[in-house]
Amino acid sequence: MLNKSFAITILALALALALDASFPSDSPAQPETCPLGVISCSTRSAGVDSCCSPTYGLLVLTQQWHTELGPSDEFTLHGLWPDTCSGQQTGNSGCDSSRLYTNITEIVKPDNGNNNNPLLFQDMNTYWSSYTGNNNKFWSHEWNKHGTCVTTLNPRCYGSSYIKYKDVRDYFSTALRLRNKYNLYEALSDKGIEPSEDTKYTAAEFKSAIKEGLGIEVAVKCKSGALSEIWAWFNVRDTIVYVPSKDALVSDSCPSTFIYPPKDNAE
Repeated sequence: MLNKSFAITILALALALALDASFPSDSPAQPETCPLGVISCSTRSAGVDSCCSPTYGLLVLTQQWHTELGPSDEFTLHGLWPDTCSGQQTGNSGCDSSRLYTNITEIVKPDNGNNNNPLLFQDMNTYWSSYTGNNNKFWSHEWNKHGTCVTTLNPRCYGSSYIKYKDVRDYFSTALRLRNKYNLYEALSDKGIEPSEDTKYTAAEFKSAIKEGLGIEVAVKCKSGALSEIWAWFNVRDTIVYVPSKDALVSDSCPSTFIYPPKDNAE
């Protein structure tokens, strides 16, 4: 019969292997000292290593509706923005001056020798493009200002598995996965809310459809009487699991009724 200490060791090893297998290969390795089940901005996250729970633990997924960007039946990304737990921004200069880049296009291209996601560049061009036409400048801004503030993507959090720029690619990949999971167009369409030059909608109609379809609270943003963006907030559990926040932390900015215009330069 196995002695008690040996049996405990075997059980601990099996548990560690199971936990390791539960994390995607393109996500930061969770340090062995990380407590499980910690949600950012909760009482349990206080004092936890910033590799285990993000220091800026409230993240804003901002999807935009721009009539000249992306497929006709898809919202595109503006960004994934880490905020303080009270909803304050981290500032304009980013959080790590040693990881500010101006060549994001080269970093995410599939011919980069360390890029383990060959579709990343294609997806970014489709779902995260800039209205100015300068995607590299847009992506560099989003990474430098926001991506460097996601503390769980600090290179030290990967340990010996870190490959240069893996943090950058993981940031963009995470935002794209969230955009795909929280498909705003589909949730709205399921409730009969379709792009139209003639039909007027209310923010309440949008929020209700999205809440019912996706289970998230959002803020609806408009410009010049037309839908422009939809914001959603998330906390993070165990470094990589994004958990919808219970509340929208900013107000809607739309008039009493607004249009959801069709795209006129759709792919």
